[in-house]
Amino acid sequence: MTSETAQISEPAGALSPAGSPPAAVGIPQVPPEPTRTKRAAWSYGSNVLFALVTMGVGLVTTPLLIRLLGTTRFGAVRAATDVAGYTGLLELGLGGAVLAMLAQAIGRGDVVRVNAVLKAALRSYRVVATLMVLVGAVIGLFIARLVPVPPDLRNELRLGFAVLVLSMTLTPLTVYRLFAEASQRGYVVVLLLTIQSIVTTGLCLLAAWAGFGLPGQFLATTMALLPTLLLLRRSARKRVGLNAAAPGESDREIRRELWTLSWPTFGLSICYRLSLLTDNVLVAWFYGPAAVVTFFATQRLATIAQSQLQGFTSATWAGFSHLDARGEAHRMEVVLAELTRLVVALGVAAVFPIMAYNATFVSLWVGKNLYGGPLLTIVACAVAVVLPITTLWSWVLAGSGRLQDLLPLSLISTAVNVPCSVLATWRLGLAGPLIGTLTASLLVNSWWLPILLRRHFGISSGVLAAAALKPVALAVPFICTWVFLLRGRPPGGWISLALHMAGLAIAYLIACWFLVFRPEDRDQLLSRLHLLR
Repeated sequence: MTSETAQISEPAGALSPAGSPPAAVGIPQVPPEPTRTKRAAWSYGSNVLFALVTMGVGLVTTPLLIRLLGTTRFGAVRAATDVAGYTGLLELGLGGAVLAMLAQAIGRGDVVRVNAVLKAALRSYRVVATLMVLVGAVIGLFIARLVPVPPDLRNELRLGFAVLVLSMTLTPLTVYRLFAEASQRGYVVVLLLTIQSIVTTGLCLLAAWAGFGLPGQFLATTMALLPTLLLLRRSARKRVGLNAAAPGESDREIRRELWTLSWPTFGLSICYRLSLLTDNVLVAWFYGPAAVVTFFATQRLATIAQSQLQGFTSATWAGFSHLDARGEAHRMEVVLAELTRLVVALGVAAVFPIMAYNATFVSLWVGKNLYGGPLLTIVACAVAVVLPITTLWSWVLAGSGRLQDLLPLSLISTAVNVPCSVLATWRLGLAGPLIGTLTASLLVNSWWLPILLRRHFGISSGVLAAAALKPVALAVPFICTWVFLLRGRPPGGWISLALHMAGLAIAYLIACWFLVFRPEDRDQLLSRLHLLR
């Protein structure tokens, strides 16, 4: 049930490297081209590093965790974490407002204003954290019903969820992550998250090996999170000091401004929570926590591909913001069409081998009994291609500060997504949540976003449609060739699997290079690769 428009506005306090808000929405000064190029490269490079590390660590440790915890506990951890995520609604969009106000103050070099905003944000987040803990405690009374586990695990689940609720007291520290994002130093955050993911995995394995069960998993996550937040706090205080004393009236005015700006982001945050954090809960509700493991394992490769493509699109907002500020509407259309072709081509190149050999991958990784079937694979791959495209188009609007225009779209998309996901999960099985995502993306976002882009920037919907559909059309003969020639010859081991998947992806990309990308596209890609290198 992932919602791409919601991901754009999700508060940065979620500590997720992909899909965080534009780091400088509302900044009055545009950085020089070399600086923006370097920061975009660092941002995307850090996201690539994060994905490679987490993918590598996950491939090695997930089977161990499943073996040590069992499928029921492993699935219960993921589902309970998503349930706790709903307390993030109490943030009321505050993160987006803090991010915008900090970006404006940093852009002007107004250290006093930065200090005042940080202090007001800290006071507001302390109130939010208190509410989150109280509501989380109430949810904890019913957690065994929301995540149905066997009777012998209910007390363990309640205790583990209590640990998770207590970790919400760290919420005010996320203000310092917002400061790093607003300073266009998000790559630092991602590098810290990369280290945090390694530490988290190690502590989770240790807790599982020691037999600490569900409480041990949640405690391990909290212990790994705390150093990241403290380091970001130290960095922020070193840069701005937080020594300037803000008068009481000024502080009240700033907090009033924060809450006034937070409401559009709050609406998008509701859509994010309902769309993104419902998948595992739905699967656990209908089929039990153990089914969450199958759901997770089957779509793992597709999820990695999707997150990488969305990380790539998130590095483009500054360029579009710059073009918008200079009024270069035609250039925006050319660049957006070029990026659309590139993202679709990369997406198809990534998911085509996954569709072909996902069953083999899951069998080698965690066992064929945890493979969720071809329907889940196909839908997950389709989502991994569609979401990055609509996310890219959304970034153009979000990067120019037009979140108000995304709100009606996101609300309608969520209104389609959630009931479709519930119904499809009930009737069609584990693929249900992703079917809801795909339905909303195709029926709502795929045509509404181009309309908004044409209205605000004059970008042709036909140009975008052609850019998106041509790489998809080229994939048809490749799929037919695989079905008739290679389908009956599955690879027998990791090396053979890697060679088969890489061969399919490379063959498709070579064809795209000559048949999809225009000569000017190829020249642009080569020059940008040279510049980023």
